[in-house]
Amino acid sequence: MLEQALIHAVIDEAGDTGRGRRSSSLLVVAGVVCNRLENLERVVMQTRKGFDKKLRQIPELKASHTPAKIVSKLLRGVAALDVEIYTVVMDKRLGRPPVDSEEWYRDGLLACVGEIAKQHRRLNVLVDQRYTNKHRREKLIQFIEAKTAVSFLSLNEANSHDEKALQVADAVAWSIFQKHTWETDEFYRIIEAKIRSEIILTK
Repeated sequence: MLEQALIHAVIDEAGDTGRGRRSSSLLVVAGVVCNRLENLERVVMQTRKGFDKKLRQIPELKASHTPAKIVSKLLRGVAALDVEIYTVVMDKRLGRPPVDSEEWYRDGLLACVGEIAKQHRRLNVLVDQRYTNKHRREKLIQFIEAKTAVSFLSLNEANSHDEKALQVADAVAWSIFQKHTWETDEFYRIIEAKIRSEIILTK
């Protein structure tokens, strides 16, 4: 059980907010909660050890572009840590689509942060940078902070290329996406025991 001090959450998503034929039917937002981001960073670095020359050229571990054995190794490292996982699965096929498709992402992120905040009142949230436009980034952060009734909530964005802990959230979100989209639970089972909350949202 995580100590009730300042808690860190890294959050990433899998799937997309598109509406086209090639768009995903689901959008998964997943958060990995821990006492120290350094523990997640260490798992990423340990996973990279032993890479052959070709794999060493990979700038970051993106689960969708990484060999399955490496993703499994990363997830096993995460499962060995004192962490909690919170995830929101949005089925875009159900309900009325929003006018702004980015609302799917905002609602998923809000729900994920909200679930974490129910358990942890002092919360530092780090999300993978989604927008290059500064105004859109600030608007997203203001939206989440205004909608989440947590006194000690801090939400920031970072690039997963630079912040290794976010690469863990990417792998976790991807494994949950695989399970719900393709019914492939090989990766999901590795981290299943760490999942504290898994909810389905429809619009």
